[in-house]
Amino acid sequence: MIVDCPPNLGVTTVNAFATCRIVVITIECKFEALEAVLQLMHTLKRVTKGRAGIIPYALPTFLERTNVSRDVLKHIQDQFRHLCLPPIHKNTRIPEAFKARAPIGSYDQTSTGALDYMTTARELLNHLEAMPSGGTQSTAAI
Repeated sequence: MIVDCPPNLGVTTVNAFATCRIVVITIECKFEALEAVLQLMHTLKRVTKGRAGIIPYALPTFLERTNVSRDVLKHIQDQFRHLCLPPIHKNTRIPEAFKARAPIGSYDQTSTGALDYMTTARELLNHLEAMPSGGTQSTAAI
């Protein structure tokens, strides 16, 4: 099951943390986003009371062709190591799809954004299938 949570630490997100085994943390490739991740990780540990087995994946988003964006991506990759999913590049088709209230894969399946999300989904599924339980764990996406 996938639980898509709002981008805040409200009741829905905290409840998802308490019940899920896997958390996908979206992180914009900006330095201010890195500070928020530290708070989020602290909350995650507190809510799960150190429960063993919770797996936090990082999903870098809004990757641009700037030195700052690349530096942030490197920091995310260093911090999360093999739990860092492939990045989602900044792409004009993603906000267009949002405005049209359509998934990016339906709106423009050949766009960079759609291809990035497909690559990320495949990578996450490969990780889940490799888990000892066969990937039958709950997932929270925030």
